[in-house]
Amino acid sequence: MLKRTDFNSSLAKAVIFVLALTAASLVLGCGGVGGGANAAQSSGPSGSTPTPTPTPTPTPSPTPTPKPTPKPSPSPTPTPAPTATPTPTPPSPTPTPTPVPPTGPTNSWVNRSAGVNVPGGALSVLGSQSFDSFPGTNKQQYFQLYDPLSITTDCSIAADGCSLKFAILKGYQQGEPGWFDWNFSSDLSKTFGAGQEFFVQYRERLDPGMLNGANFPNGEGFKHSIITEGDTNTVVAGDCSNSPGEVVTIQDQNGGAFPTLYHNCGFSGGSFAFMQAGYQPVNLGGIANSNFLDQNAAGCPHYSGRGIPTTDPTCWNYAANEWFTIQVHVKVGTFGNPNSVLEMWIAHQGQPARLIINAADSALVNNGTGGASGKYGKISLSAYNTAMSGSLVDSAVWFDDLMVATRRIPDPNVATPNAPDSLSLSNVTTNSVTVNWRGNSQNGTAEDDTGFSVERCTGNGQACFPSPQSGFTQIGTTAAGASSFVDQTAVHGATYTYRVRAHNAAGNSAYAIAQCFNGGTSCGGTVVVP
Repeated sequence: MLKRTDFNSSLAKAVIFVLALTAASLVLGCGGVGGGANAAQSSGPSGSTPTPTPTPTPTPSPTPTPKPTPKPSPSPTPTPAPTATPTPTPPSPTPTPTPVPPTGPTNSWVNRSAGVNVPGGALSVLGSQSFDSFPGTNKQQYFQLYDPLSITTDCSIAADGCSLKFAILKGYQQGEPGWFDWNFSSDLSKTFGAGQEFFVQYRERLDPGMLNGANFPNGEGFKHSIITEGDTNTVVAGDCSNSPGEVVTIQDQNGGAFPTLYHNCGFSGGSFAFMQAGYQPVNLGGIANSNFLDQNAAGCPHYSGRGIPTTDPTCWNYAANEWFTIQVHVKVGTFGNPNSVLEMWIAHQGQPARLIINAADSALVNNGTGGASGKYGKISLSAYNTAMSGSLVDSAVWFDDLMVATRRIPDPNVATPNAPDSLSLSNVTTNSVTVNWRGNSQNGTAEDDTGFSVERCTGNGQACFPSPQSGFTQIGTTAAGASSFVDQTAVHGATYTYRVRAHNAAGNSAYAIAQCFNGGTSCGGTVVVP
């Protein structure tokens, strides 16, 4: 797992650009890795607690990474607060050419940001950032910078209009050139705590050099984003406060073929999965041949060569020079208890998204130490690669079309239905099971669903979700707009796992599943028929 180390204030290249009134309170950095990427961490959600290994402040000499252990979980270390804040230097935005008008009416950026095909419409959309011009600095958005000249507006490479480009230059170390922080609303009021939920979506593009781990010595994999505590008018929240614990999307190990997700910034000592160890990945243990699923909903394994394919599909693997889309769902139950939801979807350019991460009974950390809002309310975008000692190449990462909403956001530029979520089971008898879900695809447009397909697998998630997921069989379909289905073919004593997706004439949406990490034999989308 990755850890974000502090930027040494004496480092000649480091310039941190933040709001002047709160710069001294910043807590920079953030730990973690995904999916058991750093081999020094514990074995997964039900494994033992790992011992984090401190990472020194980056210097020109490489920082070694821990040697692998037999089980896959990383062990990053939180970042201490900086001892001094350099004089802020505003970034120098490049001249902004005239943006290219968005193309395609079907779930285009213009429509998505206006709430089209988002349940509840415009009222469900809390904020958006198109990156069509260089983001001005204010209390909602700002940069934390090493090299201001390497974060620019790019109108020649963009999902639409213009994009925000992070140039990763030869010799750059882990956090360079910096990152972009964006609160969910301009007045900082849109934060999320107990009993609340939100969805964040953005688009990203990777230069081919980003996918070759040999280009980034000692790196632990680059981050995509960090969802963390929202700022207040007087305090800028750190990325590693555990107030609440960060939700991080990240490359699964240096040079890894696919992304994954982890939670919390070094907190350990809880009894539930995702609180037991710092930077604990949402990976599913108990898989055949002592394996783990680092994309638990898609079935991608931690260890290749142990009988589980790593091909795309059903794994979701990176492709260079395409605009892929990431969407993260955080539904907070009560902090510290196993009743929250973490989900991550990802889509290749021009394709419907796929659900790759689901934890239906997450225990989210909130130790109250952050000093800011104490709730989720901010996202950081970057290519931070913990412990990377110096890039050997020039490369780049681009971001575009960032938005946040209270309901699931449709996949860009496709005509398939907005995917369902929140799968659950109820009314279980000796011969029937009711499968429930929340539909997101009746919005009065041509992209509405025409029905749902319900599938069942005999076995629990550990048996059913490893790729290629051939054990699922369709057991029924529903009418348009349905939210439940009664399986009347259940057999006493059998264990079943269910999943659901929407369909229309254009094709199928992503699946909805519910995988438990803290429950018993009947939990989430899995049940033992009495």
